[in-house]
Amino acid sequence: MTTTYSVFEKSRSLSVTSESRELRRSFIVKQNLDGTEVEADYPIDFTSVFQATGMAYNQELEDEPGLYLTTYNVNTSDEGTYQWDVEAVYKPDQVIGDNGGETGSQFDQISSDIEVLFLDTWRVGPFSNEKPAEEDDGAIKDSDNIGGKPVDVAGEPVTRFVTTQSTEITRRFSYFPSFELTVARFLAGKRNKDSFMGVPPGFMLFEGANLSREGSSTYTMKYRFTYDPIKHQRQVPKRFPNGDVVPKEVGTGADKSTVAKTVIWRQPFPDEVAFAVLGVAPF
Repeated sequence: MTTTYSVFEKSRSLSVTSESRELRRSFIVKQNLDGTEVEADYPIDFTSVFQATGMAYNQELEDEPGLYLTTYNVNTSDEGTYQWDVEAVYKPDQVIGDNGGETGSQFDQISSDIEVLFLDTWRVGPFSNEKPAEEDDGAIKDSDNIGGKPVDVAGEPVTRFVTTQSTEITRRFSYFPSFELTVARFLAGKRNKDSFMGVPPGFMLFEGANLSREGSSTYTMKYRFTYDPIKHQRQVPKRFPNGDVVPKEVGTGADKSTVAKTVIWRQPFPDEVAFAVLGVAPF
């Protein structure tokens, strides 16, 4: 015998703030009985009760475009044995389904922080050599010298800063994102090969991702990126075996001083990859 239900929408409320919208719907679902109550039919599968409302996970609300069903609760009612209370929450965020998302946004949230990073500096530009030195044997060659204007004192660097931008993109999944997690693990510590979020190749570093479980079938993954205006390169002076900086004299007479002889660029993140495989580009 086919089980049928009667559904009544009890209430609907919309909450709007300067940052978000949220709509809640409340239903009463009753099982239609033919006059004979059969205990074997109770309790009914909660999924069937939810489906009787006509709603679907990730479904956009027809009369409130841009709001998606992200959470629902089904509870047995105190008012009757064959009666249930169903609560549904709609938000702008669409949880990505098993097929990677159907419509709507491919990410839930994006946030950025502008920060100042202090660096040891021996030279300031313009530089005659912008490329990082090769690390064939680890030796620093005079031919790799970056040029520029010396600002160190007898090989001791000064502290200067660069302005960086940290960006975090959050995605939600209705399944355990094992594939996405594996991709993130292999791409962590690499820079962008192609333009990404408007950033030219080489300037954006993928730092990794954080995965957390938010509910019985909802997972949140946060991807972290950092922009660096000098492509994450760092200045390194040539040193003697004992660690002292190899010096040279500059200037004449009373203006004579000692600075580091050779300074090169080192790139701690030499690999560049296409970030498109992460599937998180927001625009």
